[in-house]
Amino acid sequence: MTEGRSHRRANDSKAALQSFQAADSIMHVPTTGLEVAKTEIELGQLLKARDKLLSVTRLHIDENEPRAFSEARATAKTLGAEIEAKIPSIAIKIPGVTLDATVKVTVDGVEVPPAALTAPRPVDPGHHVVVAHLGTGEAREAQVDVREGET
Repeated sequence: MTEGRSHRRANDSKAALQSFQAADSIMHVPTTGLEVAKTEIELGQLLKARDKLLSVTRLHIDENEPRAFSEARATAKTLGAEIEAKIPSIAIKIPGVTLDATVKVTVDGVEVPPAALTAPRPVDPGHHVVVAHLGTGEAREAQVDVREGET
């Protein structure tokens, strides 16, 4: 944790994240998880941060645990609610393709389940590549940049 904080003070968020993740993998307590999530937010990794914050709120509560643990849980709950509205999403529409058509869609190389194509897909802020592979062999690609809170 000390190493992670040193990296953070030096504005090296990537190194800080690695240090905090290492500490969290060993200790797996609310304070280490919260530091991981805060650093993921700094790096624009809002989806990972949201998941980590949720996991912090779900950690076992020991009646004799330090006050810092309960404070970290409360902060994780508040921070999780704050970033939820900041998570952008991509609504995927493929003109000229019927709902029953065979299509494989990927976002940044990760396949989107067909059932999930009916709703906007949460993504981190930044640049994304969407590719639709149609049953005809044709592929359509779109590149999009999204900011926090956009769809």
